[in-house]
Amino acid sequence: MAAAPPLPKSFEESARLRLDVEAELERACASPDFKTSRRSCQFLRYVVHVALDGREDSLKERSIGMDLLCRDVSYDPSSDATVRVRANDVRKRLASFYGSAPPPGGIRIAPATGTYVPSFIYEASPSGDAASETPINAPTPLVRDSVIERPKHRIRGLFGAGLMLLVCLVAVLLLWRKHQQQDDYLSFWDHILAGKKILLLSTSDQDRSRLAPGLFPVVWIAGKFGVPAVLTSGSLTGATTATFAKVRISTTPPAEWSNGLGLHWILNASATPGLTTRNPDGHLSSESVTHTALLTILPDSPSILYVQSTDEDALRKIFETLTLSAQFPGDLVRSPSEPISLQVLLTVDSTGRSTVRTWKSTH
Repeated sequence: MAAAPPLPKSFEESARLRLDVEAELERACASPDFKTSRRSCQFLRYVVHVALDGREDSLKERSIGMDLLCRDVSYDPSSDATVRVRANDVRKRLASFYGSAPPPGGIRIAPATGTYVPSFIYEASPSGDAASETPINAPTPLVRDSVIERPKHRIRGLFGAGLMLLVCLVAVLLLWRKHQQQDDYLSFWDHILAGKKILLLSTSDQDRSRLAPGLFPVVWIAGKFGVPAVLTSGSLTGATTATFAKVRISTTPPAEWSNGLGLHWILNASATPGLTTRNPDGHLSSESVTHTALLTILPDSPSILYVQSTDEDALRKIFETLTLSAQFPGDLVRSPSEPISLQVLLTVDSTGRSTVRTWKSTH
């Protein structure tokens, strides 16, 4: 029976789900149902990969005809039914495939009727508990509001109308906030990655084995901008910040940093991790830390992200915070010409709860 897996808790889990879908896609295309039709297999590969890339909106008949079937701009779906015919053939072949070779447990590809967007359904093993089929990539169902009975008196009607108005106002404010948060998130990463040819992930050989596994989220966001990421312990010869962005990962502050930077936090996560804080009165205070990560962006190098971290988990958490729009701290947004420093400090307590603080220079 089919069951819905929990939502991915990390970028790694999301990547594993993608690999499961791609493995099921290969199993289908290698089956007798698709081996006899190269075009149907090509169509199935196309819609699955577009959906996995998060571009479901582009799975329209005209877009598929132009992109997959190489139709020109004069293509008219109303007079050329090739896409519809191909989609129907794929549906029939998938039905035959799963009728004769149901998945032993894992992902099942299920193109919905009336749309070209495929759903990916989790199939539990035959010995598993029975559950209903729920697409992984299906939108979250809306919760039905409680039905308000028709008021018997005018005052109840006014109260009901006021309540509905309040609910609508709250909904509008939440939507506005979500939209603003999305704009802040895109503005931040657009300022760093837009127009760049490469993202250079630079770390020492000593730190690489300990910290590099926490870099998956920033590799993911670079991919969303179409910027390839390269992990290196050196630098690109002849490259300039006009052509590449850079993430410098280390346990200690960069050697070229000086006390004159006036930063709010300095993290030294070497043998005995410690965090130095510059208080508003200019005095410095220090404390020992356990799981901490600090990101710094300087005004003279806005395309370089300096990151110090005590461990892989803290490094991953700070990048997940910055690369997920729902968690992004909006007060990091700045004008491209604004000559200020930015810092993000993430700390993780003994229960695993993370706290994010930000700092923006005032000059």
